[in-house]
Amino acid sequence: MIKTYKYKLAPNRKQSQLLSHSLDLCRSLYNMCLEQKQYQRISRFEQDLQLTQLKAAFPEYKEVYSEVLQNVVKTLDKAFQSFFRRLKEGGKAGYPRFKSKNRYDSLQFNNKGFKLSGKYLHNGSKEAL
Repeated sequence: MIKTYKYKLAPNRKQSQLLSHSLDLCRSLYNMCLEQKQYQRISRFEQDLQLTQLKAAFPEYKEVYSEVLQNVVKTLDKAFQSFFRRLKEGGKAGYPRFKSKNRYDSLQFNNKGFKLSGKYLHNGSKEAL
């Protein structure tokens, strides 16, 4: 059984700016991957492999955890799977959209390297987030 936990974070100003910057980068990655899928047949796994090239070309992506970037590609893949499933069932299917700042408002962290202790979230380096 897979468990999901939702937490509301109360970051300080510096942490808030860092999370906002990460969210902007994830949104732009989502839109780049969607644009790439429009012009060529590419799988989720091929896009995952291209993340290392993206980090080399754009160093700001190195600031975002790799699992978070992989989850962005996974989310887009799920959107396409849902689109094709609804299309196949004959229902009303909406093609995945480009995301604006108002439509992309969450990050997905895996449980690797993070630990909740009391009311603080720590990454692998014991630094409180």
